[in-house]
Amino acid sequence: MRRFKKILLVLDPKSKEKSVLIRAVQLSQVNKAELKVVSIIEGPPPKIEFATPSELEQLIAEKNRLIEKVNIERKKDIKKLIYPFVSDGIKIHSEILNGKPFIEIIKQVLLFDFDLIIKNAEGKMGFMSSIFGSEDIHLMRKCPCPVWLIKPNQTKRFKRILAAVDINPFLVNNQQDELNKKIIELSISLAKKDNSELHILHVWSYLNESIFKENLNEESQSKHESLAKWEMEKRKEELEKLLSQYSLEGIKFNLHMLKGDPKKQIPKFSENFKVELLIMGTLGRTGVPGLFIGNTAETVLNNVKCSLLTLKPNGFISPVSL
Repeated sequence: MRRFKKILLVLDPKSKEKSVLIRAVQLSQVNKAELKVVSIIEGPPPKIEFATPSELEQLIAEKNRLIEKVNIERKKDIKKLIYPFVSDGIKIHSEILNGKPFIEIIKQVLLFDFDLIIKNAEGKMGFMSSIFGSEDIHLMRKCPCPVWLIKPNQTKRFKRILAAVDINPFLVNNQQDELNKKIIELSISLAKKDNSELHILHVWSYLNESIFKENLNEESQSKHESLAKWEMEKRKEELEKLLSQYSLEGIKFNLHMLKGDPKKQIPKFSENFKVELLIMGTLGRTGVPGLFIGNTAETVLNNVKCSLLTLKPNGFISPVSL
């Protein structure tokens, strides 16, 4: 089954991280997908304070000459990087783009219907820091297709993959159901490809549980615990029902049900189990450009330290337009 038909790889030719190129090429071969490699140059704005019309014209011309020179050099660097693969008969398109990176990437998706973006995460690892920079966050918020951000120094193979799904047996939500299916399908596909250990996680909690607990007496406490156990079983049934639609043969996988706050539990689980790739949805309201429902997804994005593949629901509208 072809999961991707058109893949866009965002590459910095000066970066030492080349494994992302190898992964993109391999994925395009497995899916028989088109692969396009782009590099983005964010040109310096001209200083126009107190400039006369003739001075302004000169500044703009100077800026354009500088950008053209950098474009030519960058094009040579990209051609040099992809040449070994092209010489093996693999078809790769390449292009240099100018502008704000996340905007130019999304414009490519809107123009040419790419169904996967791959790029290196741009942030810095370290204490109290995220591996995802501001451009990455903008991309995950606003890009209509899946965005795969690969952690610096990531090996070519993911040993452990975590698929985070949101199951609610008491609420009909076709949008969330479709998103869960996308997450499971993609995580199984990648786990098979990399021979990875797959963990499927559902974090759940009662609405306003703390308020209920404050008003419980000793007698009703046991009833509350029984109801909690019953709800957990219902959620587990729904999770197993979801997984029953897919073949997990040959995959080492584990199901996890955690009670608590997803914003805390997902990053904690990722760290404790040394997860190398997290696959999750960033649920946006259809018809409302770039809108998150709540801040769960964004909080998780800012607190995980592994590679990340985020998916949008069907019908998501990007705030970036052509």
